[in-house]
Amino acid sequence: MQVCRSGAIGIVSPYIGVDYLLRIIGASESWRLVSDVEAWLSSLSIRARPKAWQFIRENLDRIHHCSAIHAKAVIGTKEAMLGSANLTITGMLNRTEMGILIDDIDMVAELSAWFNSLWQQTLPPIADEASAFIQWLDEDARRSPMHRDKFSLSASGTRIRARLAEIPVQATQEAKVEAIHLEAVAQVLVIQDRRHYESLGGAVEAGIDEMAGDGFTLRQMVNRVHQSFPEATIRETYFAVLGHCANHVRSVFSENTRNRLILVDGLFLQSTKESVLPALEVFDTFLAYLVRHFDFVQTRDLPDEEQIQVTTGVRGLDQIILVSELLDCGFLELEDIAGRQPQYNLSESFEWSDRYTLFARAQHAWKIKKDREPLADKSKHWNSRDVNQSFGASRDSFHRAEGGSLSEFLRAESAKEAVAERARKEQRAIDRQLRHDGVDKILAHLLSTLLSGQRLSATKATIDDLAAALGVKSKWVQQVLRGEELDIPKIVVISNGAISINPALDWKDLSNFTLAQRFCKTALGLN
Repeated sequence: MQVCRSGAIGIVSPYIGVDYLLRIIGASESWRLVSDVEAWLSSLSIRARPKAWQFIRENLDRIHHCSAIHAKAVIGTKEAMLGSANLTITGMLNRTEMGILIDDIDMVAELSAWFNSLWQQTLPPIADEASAFIQWLDEDARRSPMHRDKFSLSASGTRIRARLAEIPVQATQEAKVEAIHLEAVAQVLVIQDRRHYESLGGAVEAGIDEMAGDGFTLRQMVNRVHQSFPEATIRETYFAVLGHCANHVRSVFSENTRNRLILVDGLFLQSTKESVLPALEVFDTFLAYLVRHFDFVQTRDLPDEEQIQVTTGVRGLDQIILVSELLDCGFLELEDIAGRQPQYNLSESFEWSDRYTLFARAQHAWKIKKDREPLADKSKHWNSRDVNQSFGASRDSFHRAEGGSLSEFLRAESAKEAVAERARKEQRAIDRQLRHDGVDKILAHLLSTLLSGQRLSATKATIDDLAAALGVKSKWVQQVLRGEELDIPKIVVISNGAISINPALDWKDLSNFTLAQRFCKTALGLN
C-alpha cells in the first residue's frame, strides 16, 4: 500500500485476485497492469471467473496480456515492491512468501523502464477471443480436468526460446563487467513450452486404473507415471492425483474434484458409493461448524483453532488450507481491514450444486440460517421431502452420517440450531454495539479534525488510514462519509473530493453518540 500511495503504479503479476487488486489500485492515482490473462482466467473457478472477466473488460485500456509472464511487482514513482507472492488474498495472507521494498530512485527508474518496455511490446487481450476462451474453460471444467484440448489467447509479445550459454574458458585478463539493464532483459523474456498436462493426466488415470484396487502411495504413483511420462515432476503428479481424491484437504472443496479415490492413512484407495460419505464426514462437520459461526452480512474473525479441532477433528494447519479453498470456491467472503486480522462472512450467492450436495449436514445448517435471516423468505417451509431432495442425499446417506433416521437427524439439528440461534442473537447485539461505538469514534474524530482546520479528501487511502488509526472497519468510515444510513447522522458533505462539515448539522443530531456529542458541546461552550 505504501508503494501504491506514491502516485501512478505499474503492476505485473500472472495470478490476480480482483478484490485484492481493487484494494491496491484504489489507493493509487492511476495504474496499468501486465498479466498472463490466459493463466489468470485459467486459475479461477467457474464462479470466480465472471467477476475477473468483467473487471478486465471494463479496464481493457489499462490491462495488457503477456503470455508466460511470471514476475510479481508493483512499481511506483518513488518505490517498488518485488516478491514471490501473487496478488491474491491467498498469496498475500495464507502462504509463506518473500518480498523486498526498493526505495533507491535509480533502481525504481530502471524498473519503470522495464515495465514500460513490457507495456510497449504487449497489447490488451482480444475481447471476443477471450470470451470464447472463457466459454471453453467453463465447458472444459465440467469435463475431466485432466483432458484438455489446446486453446491459447493471442499475444503480441515476442516468444523467445532460450538455452544455457556455454561457459567460456577463463581469460588471462579479467573481462570488463557490464551492468545488466532490466529493459534489455524485458526484450528477451525466457519462457518454456507448456507442460503437456493431457499426457500427465492420461498417465495418472492409467496408474489409478492399475493400482487403485489395492491402494497406492504417492511414491508408487510417481514411479508409475515416470514410466510413460518421464518429464512429470513429483509436484505435478501430486496435484493431478488430488484431482481424483474426494477427501484430501486440498481437493475436498474444489468443485472440479472427482470422487474416484479416497485417502486413508496415506494410501489412495478406489472409492465406492458406500465409502465416499464417511470419508467426507469430518469435512461436513467442519463446514457445518463454519456455517453456524459466520453470518451472511456481518463479518467475523475465524473461530479459535483449538476449539475447531476439538469440535470437528480438523487440525490447525488443515484449517488454514480449507479456509483458503472455501474462499476460492466462493463459499466464504473476506474483508481485509488495514491493521487488523482478516474477517469473513458467508457468501449469499454460493450455490449448493454438484459435489457440494455431498455435505448434507452443512447444507442443512445453511438452509436453516438462510431461512432465519431477517431478509429471508419466511413463506418458505422445508419438510422432510424438501430437505432430502435438496441435499441430493438418500435416507440411507443420513443414516450412515448420523447413525439414526432422517427425522432424528432433523430434530437433533434443529435443537442445535435453536441453541446456536440464541448465541447468534447475543453476538449480533454485541456486533451492533461495537459498530455504534466505532461510528461514534469516527464522528468525533472527523469533527475534531475538520474544526481544527485540517483538510481531508474522500479517497480510499484516507478511509483506510482513518480505519487503522481508530481501530474500526473501513466500511463504517464509508457509511459515515456517505451519510446514507438511517442510524448515522450526516455530519459531512463531499464536494470535488474534499470533505467538509455539513452546514445543516445540528449537534442535537448526535444525541445517541456520546463522544461526538461531548466534543460538540465543548466546541460550542455548552459544558
